[in-house]
Amino acid sequence: MQLTLDAGRAPLDAVLSQLQALAARMPLAEASVVELPEHCGGVYDRTIPGSAGGGAAALAASAAAAPAPGGSRIVVLGAGLCALPAIELLSRRSADVVTVISAVEGEASRACAALGRPNLQPLTVDARPTNASGWGALCGLLGQADACLSLLPATMHAPVAEACIEGGTPLVTASYVSEELLALHERAVAAGVPLLGEMGLDPG
Repeated sequence: MQLTLDAGRAPLDAVLSQLQALAARMPLAEASVVELPEHCGGVYDRTIPGSAGGGAAALAASAAAAPAPGGSRIVVLGAGLCALPAIELLSRRSADVVTVISAVEGEASRACAALGRPNLQPLTVDARPTNASGWGALCGLLGQADACLSLLPATMHAPVAEACIEGGTPLVTASYVSEELLALHERAVAAGVPLLGEMGLDPG
């Protein structure tokens, strides 16, 4: 976690103290809090999600956050208006880790903050295939996920589906099956990866 406070060192020490106390109260979590001095050398765009380099780094960090025993790692692509009910449902089990990714600055953070659950990870990343670093990191994250929900525009599902097939990750989308997705049917079957599209259940 990167934490930047305008008020200086005192409030940062207070936050660290609270985190250390929380970790001490939960021994079964096997959590620890360690401050890394000069972690980014003052160049914050290395670590802030949404920057050119930070996006891929943030995805890699998210992949390292393991769910609790018996939990699942779920990736949600898109954090627009229809995402919040899905994110709320998917994050009900505290053992699961739900990573919410949006290319729109602040969108994923607002959605996760509205629910206030500690198992939600918001990331602002341009993870289109045309952005090599972001796309490569996203594919790595999908390869470690137990499921992916894509709420992206319908035209963006096909490359995500291909990445899910490669990573062995089930994919659910909120769009009807396009010709591009249909063309991936045999590959998905051969890989044993479910690709589930819209089935006419939208309310109107």
